[in-house]
Amino acid sequence: MAGTGEERSAVSTCRVLQIVASSHGGGAEVVRGLVQGLDATRFESALVMPDDGGQLGPTDFERVGARCLIFGIASGFSLRELWRLRRLVRGQDWDIMHCHGARAALWGRLAALGRGRPRIVFSVHGLSIVHYAGMRRTLLLGLERLLRGVTDATLCDSDAEREDVVRHRLARPERAFTVRSGIDIERLTVGGWERSAARAALGLETAQPVVVTVCRLNKPRDFDTLLRAMRTVVDGLGTASLLIVGRGPLSGSIDEQTRTLGLGANVRRLGFVSDLGRVLAAADLFVLATRGWEGLPLAPLEAMAARLPVVISDVGGNREAVLDGETGLVVPPCQPDVLAQALLQLLRDPAGARRMGEQGRGRVLSEFSAERMAAETMAVYERLRLTC
Repeated sequence: MAGTGEERSAVSTCRVLQIVASSHGGGAEVVRGLVQGLDATRFESALVMPDDGGQLGPTDFERVGARCLIFGIASGFSLRELWRLRRLVRGQDWDIMHCHGARAALWGRLAALGRGRPRIVFSVHGLSIVHYAGMRRTLLLGLERLLRGVTDATLCDSDAEREDVVRHRLARPERAFTVRSGIDIERLTVGGWERSAARAALGLETAQPVVVTVCRLNKPRDFDTLLRAMRTVVDGLGTASLLIVGRGPLSGSIDEQTRTLGLGANVRRLGFVSDLGRVLAAADLFVLATRGWEGLPLAPLEAMAARLPVVISDVGGNREAVLDGETGLVVPPCQPDVLAQALLQLLRDPAGARRMGEQGRGRVLSEFSAERMAAETMAVYERLRLTC
């Protein structure tokens, strides 16, 4: 590493380079919350990110104190682009390079290889590669196991994710830490929106049962299960609406299945929504159906902050966020009938749903704030800095 321990401990500010591969989805939100929560007297942040039209752009990160360096990390491999990234990574004296997500970590670690590299932190944010098939899975797992030797700390969104990382030999146990994702609770409160006003703004009837889901419309989200469950809910209650917030490649298949199931009058895709608080205020409950893998998604935490009960698939770290029977209901994945019964249970018991919503907000305040996430991450940074 560059510099001795004595030299590093004498430096007042630790220079951290954050790397993200996409400005879409929850990963970018996590990084913004992290950067905003870092102690500016101890840490100086810069961010390598693409300008790819996501909900967060360079100005959003600059507003919370990060200098932005625009660089698009491609899904394919390019020696020319890797060399460009290497100049960004090795061209300045970074103490720590923190890569968010598998693609950013692959490129970042390859770019940083060599003597005098910064300490490297990898935040997993969903361990997808173990669910790939065939040669792709074999190659990526092999490469990750090679790169674990230069990964000084692997941060996992949940204990379940940490167990998977260690079990698949993607990190040494002593270098793997659980740092749960956190949200900016004040920014995501429903504000002054009353339910009736929120519903009127969205064209919903006051007494209509309303379910909302918020996610990137991509794998591992399971809209087949969710839409089949909604068909049962509509049949059971006579009416109900599902609001889908988010964009992604599954949009077309969602629309097609909505028509096939005869749910055209009950399902609305809203796309990206800048005022999420209004949509959450209009809803009775939040649902997230997932198959395969999960780290710790932000959307259920945002819903809990808005006092909504959550129905969620029992995959990854979801059970660590949503306490079954207390802040919502945790159901087995890929079972439409079970999911439907959970939705019906809460929609038919408004008092119980409100109680779960209040308990959920309390849980987010105590366990899943961006401030707590930043504090735990800073502790890892300091630990690495002192061992340089």
